[in-house]
Amino acid sequence: MYVNILIDDGAGNEFYVAYLYPVQANLGAVLERPINLNDGEILKVRASRADSLDVVVNALEFTP
Repeated sequence: MYVNILIDDGAGNEFYVAYLYPVQANLGAVLERPINLNDGEILKVRASRADSLDVVVNALEFTP
């Protein structure tokens, strides 16, 4: 299975962080790089097969 990880900027534009990232069945996959989001941006993960993926995100929010 493959997943696409992308950022939606809220205005209809999508930017890929990872494209066709391979994930083996019954094994986890880790993307070991930070993904920085600005206000209003949305992180999306799309799998190549429907109903076949659980996603866990570790988030840290900075406020001035």
